[in-house]
This record gives sequence, C-alpha cells and structure tokens, in this order.
Amino acid sequence: MFARVDKVKAKVDAHRPLPARLVKNLREVSRIAARLSKATLGNVRKGRGNIEPFVTLVATCVEESLRQYLQALGIDKQGDSDG
Repeated sequence: MFARVDKVKAKVDAHRPLPARLVKNLREVSRIAARLSKATLGNVRKGRGNIEPFVTLVATCVEESLRQYLQALGIDKQGDSDG
C-alpha cells in the first residue's frame, strides 16, 4: 500500500526533499482512504458493508486524540491529575 507513496515521494525528492512529518501524514491519509474504500467496496459487492476496518480506524484516531488531549491537561490513564 505504501509503495505508491514511496514512489511519489522519490519523484518529488528529485526536486526537493520532503519533510519526514509530511510523508508520515501522507501514509496516514493513504491508510484512511484504503480502509474507507474497503468498507465502501464491501457495500457494493456483497450488498452489505464490512465497515469494521473503518470503524476500528476511527476509534483508534479518536483514542489517540483523546490521549493527547488528556496528556496536555496533565491527566494520566487512570483519570488522576498530576498535581
């Protein structure tokens, strides 16, 4: 899946190197698109969708965002504040 991203990156790098963070974001976008596509194609081909990969991805993204938010507030995993 990431071979395409790496190929595009190599072409762009010939002109100017891309920051590693941008490449990471491109990989994440590709992962999201692939999971959404898989869920959508399941709807078309089987008359019902396999939305589990997309739901799992969304749940993981929400969990990570919440973890970062709580960390910024100084709240650890158990819900206790640091101070």
